[in-house]
Formats: sequence, structure tokens, C-alpha cells
Amino acid sequence: MAAVFQVYYFSRSGHSRRLARQLRDALDGKLTEIVTARYKLPLLGWFRAARDSLKHMAPALQTSIEMPTSEDTVILVGPVWAGQPAAPLNAALDAVAKSGAKVAVALTCADKK
Repeated sequence: MAAVFQVYYFSRSGHSRRLARQLRDALDGKLTEIVTARYKLPLLGWFRAARDSLKHMAPALQTSIEMPTSEDTVILVGPVWAGQPAAPLNAALDAVAKSGAKVAVALTCADKK
């Protein structure tokens, strides 16, 4: 079985989504959005996001994480929240950690337009 690039991303603003799509296209990989309902509410969502990231929490995901093989490479893309990787990335990392796949992380921050 040939090695596969699996790109998982979490994005609230779209910045990480753009990077994930560029990586998918450049690597001819699979793209999957990481979805969680925990951060949907505007003000409460921002509060939860900062707290969960500072505490290194891994929220429940609504996304099914396809288990990679040891030959695959998983790329997790997401924002920095409160100086830490966004909490949904922790949950995705937990899901693939025991697979033996190579894992890379690409973090984004707000772009100044």
C-alpha cells in the first residue's frame, strides 16, 4: 500500500483552512476538516477555546479520524490559541498518536490585513 498524506485542519476564521488546502494540493493528499461543536458560540466559544488550549484539553470531535498506517504522514493544521495549539488539534493528535504514522503540525496565527 502506498504512503498517503492526510491533512486534518481546524479553522474558525478560514486562515488555517487555506493553508490546509494548499498542503493537500501540493502533496496530492486527503483533506479532512476537524469539527467540534464546543467553540460555535461567539463569546463563550472564544472563552472555551482559550481555556481549553491553556489546559491542553482535547475536546470531543464530530470528525471521524481515519486511522493512518505507519507508512502515512499526517499533517495537522490549525491556529494558535492563547499561545498554544488550538485544542481540537490535541484531540486529533490523540487519535493518530498510536498509529506509528509520521505527524507534522502547521500552526497559523491571525494575518494582518
